[in-house]
Amino acid sequence: MVVNQALFYGVELFFLRRSAGFSLATYLSEALLPLAASLLMAAGVVLLTGPIGDLRLVLQLAAEIALGAAIYGVILLIFGWQRLKEPIAMARGLRRQRPQEDAGG
Repeated sequence: MVVNQALFYGVELFFLRRSAGFSLATYLSEALLPLAASLLMAAGVVLLTGPIGDLRLVLQLAAEIALGAAIYGVILLIFGWQRLKEPIAMARGLRRQRPQEDAGG
């Protein structure tokens, strides 16, 4: 299954690149920040496991999830702020439109 996905992803990427005319390096560079954030998040969670190993499993899981989300979020906020501006603006715009639609309907 994984080999099938990898093979067809490569083919799809090839045709998309030819039809859309974008650079493969530019396309792949967009994945570097999420990849780095994921690796740092995983490292932080693994490092946390030792000190909290004596806690109940539910508390361990909650602490690992909280730390992982915090690490990933902070990295994206610091290094990927420009990428987050558009979705945040879109969400704010939707929030402003919502009461107007409810009042009119």
